Amino acid sequence: MSTATPDLPAHRATDYDRVVDDLAYRYAGTFTREQVQSAVDAGRSALEPVSRVPDFVPVLVERFARDQLLATAQAAGHAAKAVPELLFVCVHNAGRSQMAAALAQHLSAGRVHVRSAGSAPTGGSCPRPSKPWPSVASRSAGSSPSR
Repeated sequence: MSTATPDLPAHRATDYDRVVDDLAYRYAGTFTREQVQSAVDAGRSALEPVSRVPDFVPVLVERFARDQLLATAQAAGHAAKAVPELLFVCVHNAGRSQMAAALAQHLSAGRVHVRSAGSAPTGGSCPRPSKPWPSVASRSAGSSPSR
């Protein structure tokens, strides 16, 4: 099945066909070939219009599609994550959850992917929780509240 079109050179269509073939093989039993083709097409439509170096687009499209398919498979429970995820959640995500995330990140030495979030994040950080642990608070200083 070729993706060649009048505006797409034959060699580029071959590149995209190879991407679809590789990803369809990698995710056989998880995604259909049509789902893989759709992920590749989404990558093309997102990246081709803004590309400054067209020769690199197929590689970037492959990465884009692979990341999208992997995230979808992980969310559905069909693929394991390489690193455990740890999420600290509070209402404002302005102090304690960020400090807990910074401490967990430090203690895990990169073996755990750590995030913090809030259900109603504020625009800044709360100074109260940082008073007992100034060294931990300084590690979370680069964090900003997120939802």
